[in-house]
Amino acid sequence: MVSLELGGFQPESVTVDPSQGTALVGHVWNLEAIVRPEEYLTPEQRQVTWSVSDESIATITQDGVLTGLAEGSVLVTATAYNGVTGSTWLSFLQSQEPEYTLIPDTDSYTITENGLYQLPPHPEQLLYSHHRRSPL
Repeated sequence: MVSLELGGFQPESVTVDPSQGTALVGHVWNLEAIVRPEEYLTPEQRQVTWSVSDESIATITQDGVLTGLAEGSVLVTATAYNGVTGSTWLSFLQSQEPEYTLIPDTDSYTITENGLYQLPPHPEQLLYSHHRRSPL
């Protein structure tokens, strides 16, 4: 069995970087866990185990690579070998498709006094209107 308590120092705190954030679904974050007292711990003592609160929203590798899978927020936790943890909330949003409004060719509409676009009647409506007006 290997002891990770060299020199009597153990992890006292874990900080996850970034401390918060929001990105689009599909974004990949490279997270970092800062285990303190950093200067007194060996590389093995500074290793953490990563986890997320909801794997349907995001997944994380043991190297701290977080990938957004769906819209929502997850609590990401880094746990040191002695149980000390650090966490952060990260959120993912669905990308919004830009909304376009089709504006007809400028020769086919007029702008009214109140700034609205007014289209001429459709030719079929003109024909129908013509038949309705003529009682003969």
